[in-house]
Amino acid sequence: MPLFRIEAFVPAPPEQVFRHVTAFPARGAPDIRLLEERYGRLLDQEGDSYTFEEKSEAATRWKYTFTPPSSRFMEAVESTWADRIDTFEASGQGTRWIVGWNPKSRGFPAFVQWLVFKHKGRQQAYDRLVPPVIEAFQSQGYY
Repeated sequence: MPLFRIEAFVPAPPEQVFRHVTAFPARGAPDIRLLEERYGRLLDQEGDSYTFEEKSEAATRWKYTFTPPSSRFMEAVESTWADRIDTFEASGQGTRWIVGWNPKSRGFPAFVQWLVFKHKGRQQAYDRLVPPVIEAFQSQGYY
């Protein structure tokens, strides 16, 4: 099954886009309080991998692996949610931000997910994720 993905150009350096999107610094130790505000209750930490329980009724656990400033991998732990990877690549005067989802389902259910994503979900994901990031950098004078 192909990776579901969206892409955007953000007019700021990869280090800044990475930090804004992930709440994880491009260099140095992270502020655990900020990570917990963003991701939920910290359950485990090993190197640059952190497992959090999200603040929701489902209480899904996610393992986040940060590779500053180039990527963040989100693995849905013991869940059928899709895993997600964000990559941040230098591009001209800014950053090419790619968000990809790797569905855990296979066969017909995965095909249905792909159809929904292709015809409706891609735009919804873009609209939910990208404009707030671009607006944050616009307010800092990057446009």
